[in-house]
Amino acid sequence: MLAPACADEGTTDESGPGIAIELAALNTSNVTYAQYTITVKNADTTPLTIASVQIDSNSYQVGAPSLVRYVAPCDATSNNNTVTVTVDALSVGGTALPAAALPASQTKSVQCVANQDVPVAFDFFAVASSELGFFDITVGTDVITCSAKLDCQTDTGFFPSASGVVLGFSCTMPAATTTDPVLHMDTIDITCSGGPATVTVDADVAGNISVGDTTKVSVTPYSIVNSVTVFRGEDTIGTTTNTYWNVALGIDPGVLDETCTLVTKATVTDGDTVPADLPYIDWNVQLTTASGSALTCTTHPLFGESPNGGVTSAWPTSPNPAEFDNIYTGNPTAFVTSDTYTPGTAYTGSNAFFASVADANDICIDVADAAGLAGASWVAWLSDTATVDPVDAAGQVSIEQLRLVGGIVIALGKTDLLDGSLAVAINKDQAGAVVSGAPVWTGTSADGTASGSDCLDWTDGSAGQSGTVGTQSATATWTNNGTQLCNVPAHLICIQVP
Repeated sequence: MLAPACADEGTTDESGPGIAIELAALNTSNVTYAQYTITVKNADTTPLTIASVQIDSNSYQVGAPSLVRYVAPCDATSNNNTVTVTVDALSVGGTALPAAALPASQTKSVQCVANQDVPVAFDFFAVASSELGFFDITVGTDVITCSAKLDCQTDTGFFPSASGVVLGFSCTMPAATTTDPVLHMDTIDITCSGGPATVTVDADVAGNISVGDTTKVSVTPYSIVNSVTVFRGEDTIGTTTNTYWNVALGIDPGVLDETCTLVTKATVTDGDTVPADLPYIDWNVQLTTASGSALTCTTHPLFGESPNGGVTSAWPTSPNPAEFDNIYTGNPTAFVTSDTYTPGTAYTGSNAFFASVADANDICIDVADAAGLAGASWVAWLSDTATVDPVDAAGQVSIEQLRLVGGIVIALGKTDLLDGSLAVAINKDQAGAVVSGAPVWTGTSADGTASGSDCLDWTDGSAGQSGTVGTQSATATWTNNGTQLCNVPAHLICIQVP
């Protein structure tokens, strides 16, 4: 798992000056053994080592083997003391993790108080491995599990020059959780030894990316990359939700006779922010050698050994988090606002009125943020005569699935969304509660275009105007079920824009 552990900062009843240390490698049941080295030093000009001890969960665990407590002495006459903890060994399910998977050491500054125990807690991130189907190796615990690999392939039907690489990154979490995994991936760089032969691929959209699109692919000066395809999406399989981000690069090594290496990194969070101490998957795989014009890489699973290495875990340099150029929150989500709104009327939020499509978009953003829903932005399914149709505003609805809050598929894409019948009604609010009663403002016909009935572009909330509404409990009339007077409040449909 790439996920934080939990450690309580409780005190102990030991006496004397000391530091009560709690260590959590991963506070989960599948960590079966943990071993640490604890070092305490004072604040002298040349720090004096007050304690240095190696402990393990067999002797000091509290509850699960991942949670260990130890009381170490400290120097109350020379503050602040520093406590450094190194993870020497971790076993998951009885299997010892390789050294590359162990968390980096942590150091904390702690004030030592005479005749008291000062509690200090260390939470570690760890990377565990286990066999899991297609992606060879899983990084994980029982909360979020991630898989990673890089395969070099020869396939005349898939790659233009019959050779290429497939970079795979996939994460799963229980489908019952309120948030889906948020994937973060850096640009993919291929650097060759004979000069400034660097290819940079920005894989931030799904589908085929033209190698001539200089905003996405920078090839200087060689054309070693001749095709780019990004596969990303989200599926619910049984009790888990799987979010994946895979990139296939067609490679033509025949255009040069040099050593080329692919480098990138990726990680997963349960929100948009990347914590400072979050580990990540690091790809650093040599693709070609100077002695030949063919791919020399093969299959490279996570933690693979030479000659199949190059995909491993890494930790950022504290205190700065690793940086990633792109983010993918999974398939777009839709919900109905729990509140209702009257056109041309003030509401509590970042905008003073609901008097335009832009105002409705602000409402959706405010509601989603307040509910803790991750995502780049949100738009309202709303049309008027002055803005683009909501289908176009919703962006990637035309490429990837649209899901209801909670994960159920509403439609498989733009065509499916507008074919006259949704898979399920858009009837849940931002918290997942079923909404009933009032309809939803849309101003939108069944084909996704503006109906022309929109309360004077949503500026007039009087009984003298009318606007098109949909039915939140229906799968056929969800966007157009006639009109209602504009002085009658209605809900809004909000759609995530990744």
